Amino acid sequence: MSTIYYMIGIPGSGKSFLAKKISLEKGIPILSSDKKLEEFQKEGIEYVKRAEIFDILAREAFQMIKQKQDFIWDATNINPEFRKLEINNWKRNGARILGYLMVVSKEIASERNLTRDRKVPPEVIDRYWETLINNAIDTEAELFDEISIVNEKGEIVKVYKRELSREHNFEIKLSPKELTPRPKLK
Repeated sequence: MSTIYYMIGIPGSGKSFLAKKISLEKGIPILSSDKKLEEFQKEGIEYVKRAEIFDILAREAFQMIKQKQDFIWDATNINPEFRKLEINNWKRNGARILGYLMVVSKEIASERNLTRDRKVPPEVIDRYWETLINNAIDTEAELFDEISIVNEKGEIVKVYKRELSREHNFEIKLSPKELTPRPKLK
């Protein structure tokens, strides 16, 4: 069985930092949308559609799952519909999914963005932040085996494990000031 370490967060939240740390600890590869884009640019291809990058990464992910190889999926992953599709497909193929939700303020992420080689426009960070705080992570629908909450220092501060009972399913909702896990309403 493959274990997929699934990063979730806005640009500058520390996803790639944590991915590298886990990669070194576990000796597993990182599938990164940013790194794949850099590979294309090194080959002289300046423009590649994001969808093409994710199609290539998805094929690589399925090969690894087929080979029962663990890996890290490093992308923003803030869209709940895309998360649901990816994760449910991987679960059907026997993968275990460990989510890492990066909880940092928009201000800290914006400051970190200034130190990146490939800076993300501020309006994109704003848009991603709004998407993240307005869309709860629904552990029942998204089928995470675990969700770890990671603070701005890269420390895991809380782990939610999937329970077999539906009574233990919950949503994780971010607000600008706090993280609020709440029971899922039926």
